[in-house]
Amino acid sequence: MSDFEEKELNLTKFMFYYLSYWKWLLMSIVFSLFVGFVYLCKKNDVYEVKTSVLIKDEEKGLSELAMLQELGFSSGQNIVDNEIQVFKSPDLIKNAIEEVDYHISYQVDGFFDKERIHNSESPIKLRMFSDLSTPNFVVNVLPQGENSTSYKVQVEHKGEKYNQQIDSLPATIKMNEKLMFVLESQFEDTIRVPLYIYVSDLEMMALRISSMLKVDPATKNSTVLNIKMTTNHRRCGEDFLTALTYHYNRQAEQDKNQIAYNTAVFIEERVKALSVELSSVEKDVEAFKMAHKITDISSEAD
Repeated sequence: MSDFEEKELNLTKFMFYYLSYWKWLLMSIVFSLFVGFVYLCKKNDVYEVKTSVLIKDEEKGLSELAMLQELGFSSGQNIVDNEIQVFKSPDLIKNAIEEVDYHISYQVDGFFDKERIHNSESPIKLRMFSDLSTPNFVVNVLPQGENSTSYKVQVEHKGEKYNQQIDSLPATIKMNEKLMFVLESQFEDTIRVPLYIYVSDLEMMALRISSMLKVDPATKNSTVLNIKMTTNHRRCGEDFLTALTYHYNRQAEQDKNQIAYNTAVFIEERVKALSVELSSVEKDVEAFKMAHKITDISSEAD
């Protein structure tokens, strides 16, 4: 028997040996596919949302900025860099979060795990008291019947649990002196499925978004900024970016109005000071003429 025939015979024995365990191989493949399917279903979706903003400078036109950059000056780039830091400011981000309640996540039971829904789709709205807001707590709203208007509310905060039965909405929930909020209905229909509400700390969320927010110029010499972020709900992320650009434009407008007001006040005060100085000079001239008996030559000639 040649070496080739011997190798072919060994390969055939090898294949038949493992094919005898085909049931186990098939079960392993099916189990692996099932585990992968469950993992993909339970894995939270991650979306990238983005928007663009044109940075305008009132003192210099865009063409002038581009000309300065071509000549080697960095004033235009400094303006863009400054606006990037403004967009990543935690205070500005916090205002945007509060505008759309981005720190409040509404979730319902999904096929494998809980799924986040848009704030406008939630049948119940949670409203915090600004002076009593407490970060990081969970509210479970459980209906007590298919057509019932009563609910069981479970609140979890810092290891403490609180249960309250409410008969109708709106309802005020007070767990302690620092944790108080209102639940109110957004639709006429009663809630028929459990609703899970997660409230995050505003300060911590603003800092986290500030660190992960990507703000970059569209091109090297461009004054257009591309703003990107990742989120677990596309519409909620888009709402946040819309609120962020709104508050940025609002803040820029307020700064512009403040500068205009300060300029007007400065000019008015300067005009008053010049009027006083001019009046004083005229009085000095008049006194000098009277002291030296100087008359108006043109009037005397007439």
